[in-house]
Amino acid sequence: MNVNDTISKIRSSSRELVRQLGLLENRFSSIGSVSQCHAIVELNLQGKLNLTVLTAALNLEKSTTSRLVAQLYEDGICDVECCKNDKRNKLISLTKKGQKLANQINSHASNEVEQALNIMTEEERNIVFKGLSIYAKALKDSKTQNDPQMEQTK
Repeated sequence: MNVNDTISKIRSSSRELVRQLGLLENRFSSIGSVSQCHAIVELNLQGKLNLTVLTAALNLEKSTTSRLVAQLYEDGICDVECCKNDKRNKLISLTKKGQKLANQINSHASNEVEQALNIMTEEERNIVFKGLSIYAKALKDSKTQNDPQMEQTK
């Protein structure tokens, strides 16, 4: 298979993955945007984060993440507190409401992945995990190589 065929097939599979995961219809629209859901999941996984770390984790512009956090704060999903040593550095964490939403997102997403994995063999599951991990890392690394600003936020 030549490079153009490979690119076409990977792009097609990526689009299908996005569609099957419900990202186009935003299955979590009652919670917020797709970006907000990703922010909730990251905050749940990592605990208190400052805006720079959250921005890097979400691969968004700082201004976009700032607006996203402001909306989550307004909705009572996250708290924002100033660091004791540096008042400009604000730490973002989930409220109890935010933790409840994170649990809903994680439960739904885990069930969906589990259903798909249950119809695969162990070998297929390992191939999927390895392939997705390699592909995600390569996408991240290629963006860093092609964008000097990305290197600064690492």
